[in-house]
Amino acid sequence: RSASALDATILTGNLPAINGSALTNIDGGTWKLIQTQDASSSSTVSFTTGFSSTYDVYRFIVHGVVMGTDDAALGIAASGDGGSNYNVQAYCGISNFSTTSGQSWGTDTGQPNAAGAINIAYYGSNVAASDGLNTITTVYNPVPDTETMAIIATAQRSSQNKFINESGVIRWNQDELNAFQWSASTGNIASGTFKLYGLVKT
Repeated sequence: RSASALDATILTGNLPAINGSALTNIDGGTWKLIQTQDASSSSTVSFTTGFSSTYDVYRFIVHGVVMGTDDAALGIAASGDGGSNYNVQAYCGISNFSTTSGQSWGTDTGQPNAAGAINIAYYGSNVAASDGLNTITTVYNPVPDTETMAIIATAQRSSQNKFINESGVIRWNQDELNAFQWSASTGNIASGTFKLYGLVKT
């Protein structure tokens, strides 16, 4: 039948309810906010939940960080026991560009096979600024895998009030990681927002 021939009563009234539990894969391939934490003179900022088979990629978006101690570095550590110990060994390499030669080191070989926090952003400032220290750290397949890779991109106004851009990679040598912790190399993290997102599996 043509649309003009349809009985008008067929096109009126309420649609039947849809059972939401029957819908699947509607979030596949999208980023979901898992947790947000705000640092306030914090010795560490830890994420111990949200790591599961629901996601295969995670992203930390950290912004507006002010260090408690000038020139302190921001570091990240991984745990395989839910946060009881942050001592998973890792390799890393960080390179940088700076607008001052005093804070430029080209390529840092990282901390080969270091256990504990890996410094990913150096020369953090203890002076509050509109830009502060900002980083995006993307972690691939931590649950489960034979090793976990992370890609880092950081931009900040440094302790000498200069712009620094840092990028690098971390490889953790453990079959499953289920907690991560941020910390300062000295002192604490005075302020800043830390967000954890997960990429829903398709």
